[in-house]
Amino acid sequence: MLVAYDNPELRDRERLAANGVRIVVNGHAAYFAAIKATYDCLREQRGIAEGTLDASELSTRYSTLEENRVWANKYMDVQE
Repeated sequence: MLVAYDNPELRDRERLAANGVRIVVNGHAAYFAAIKATYDCLREQRGIAEGTLDASELSTRYSTLEENRVWANKYMDVQE
């Protein structure tokens, strides 16, 4: 799987397939839609009004972004 972010060099389907790429995703729209759908569904099941946070806000609020940055720096030598 490859996340392309609309990179024009990654539109060559034959070359990608030859290199083993089977799925190309342009950005993370499907991921964010899944976060929002799950959040709204769980709120509905609990009888709570629909949430006011969008998918990006949900991702920021409920992720471990800072912890992931520490791990990336520690284990993969990623410098920001």
